[in-house]
Amino acid sequence: MYFVHILQIIKKIVKIRITILLLKILHLLVREKILEVNNLKIKICRDVFSPFYTFSSELLAYAAHSQVKSSDLVLDLGTGSGFLALTVARKARFTVASDISIHAARCALKNLKRNMLQLFCDVVVCDLTSAFRDKAFSLVIFNPPYLEGTPRNELEKAFLGGQKIVREFFIDACRILKKDGRILLAYSTLGPVSSLFLEAKRNGWVFTRISEKRTLWETLTTYKFTRDFKN
Repeated sequence: MYFVHILQIIKKIVKIRITILLLKILHLLVREKILEVNNLKIKICRDVFSPFYTFSSELLAYAAHSQVKSSDLVLDLGTGSGFLALTVARKARFTVASDISIHAARCALKNLKRNMLQLFCDVVVCDLTSAFRDKAFSLVIFNPPYLEGTPRNELEKAFLGGQKIVREFFIDACRILKKDGRILLAYSTLGPVSSLFLEAKRNGWVFTRISEKRTLWETLTTYKFTRDFKN
């Protein structure tokens, strides 16, 4: 059993390294291009995460579009190019797109203006939820960097972070969300899934699965988290 466990760990590490390489190649191919989806024109800026051809972004976009309400005040956390923020900005009451990277924030703002949605969405530069007041939002959308590793450049910050990012997020999520607030989050079996559930439960969140996509490498799932008021 121990030998099988070691093999599983090695297999996962290899998959993660290949995934990182493939993501880098993908971003080289699509950077500085303007792509169109759902009547939105999105420019993929250099060193900014591309929502195209990355299944987690696609799954989360569909979930967000189906879950967002016209009364929602939405935070798109780690917005990157602004794709998810633009997706919900046409439907929500108001949307805030945030990113720790000023380069990504500028990219998102340009895409907002490109689609004439700047009156329905604002862009903020901050580390996770640090810039926001208590009970500011009714819905948070988050496509976290789920792969374990230490980023060495701006692009790697978009997909490397793993357990540390999830821990910090769930600690503060209940502060910025209203009492009945929700979280929509995409995650992969290549990330520390058990840590995701542990941190959520530790901070009083329960989850339901919304959608799932299986590939040769991983299973990607979108979750909705709500507060567990029994704890």
